[in-house]
Amino acid sequence: MKKQISPKIVSLTFGVLVVCFAMAFYVLGWTEPTQTPPEGNVLAPLNVGPTGQSKAGGLILNTGGAVNGLIVDKGSVGIGTTNPSQKLDVAGQIHATGDICTDQGGGVCLSTGGGGLICIYISRVGNGQVDCPSGYTMTGCGFEGDYSDEIGYCHPNGNGCACYEHIRNCYARCCKID
Repeated sequence: MKKQISPKIVSLTFGVLVVCFAMAFYVLGWTEPTQTPPEGNVLAPLNVGPTGQSKAGGLILNTGGAVNGLIVDKGSVGIGTTNPSQKLDVAGQIHATGDICTDQGGGVCLSTGGGGLICIYISRVGNGQVDCPSGYTMTGCGFEGDYSDEIGYCHPNGNGCACYEHIRNCYARCCKID
């Protein structure tokens, strides 16, 4: 006489095997790669996260034609510099096919005067006010040189800069359209 295996035993055995396979796939299903993808022939992609990332090659943005190609919500952008001191800091010449305009002094564009932009730096030693001469608009304030070990600050004030708690030269950058 043949022995029959109970359907309950078959179902139980099958269920245990399925659970074992599921646990094995869960535990062993993801193993972090030992090389950058795929197979070490491509650099790891830039990703989201709070850590700064760098890329050796060029970065091409907005090939899909979105309305905004690049938005920097916080911080500053440096072109040719790793330590931008302004919202946009360019180390080198700037080429533009259109006009370059500012809201300073009621709004001025380079092409308005038909000439060029003339900028001068007016400085003083120590605390006080540095004012731009008549006809010039203050476009920046700061300290001459690198005195990061000293405490001090300057800020726009009228058509010049107010400098406090600093013993070095404080300057105002003053510009006009020629």
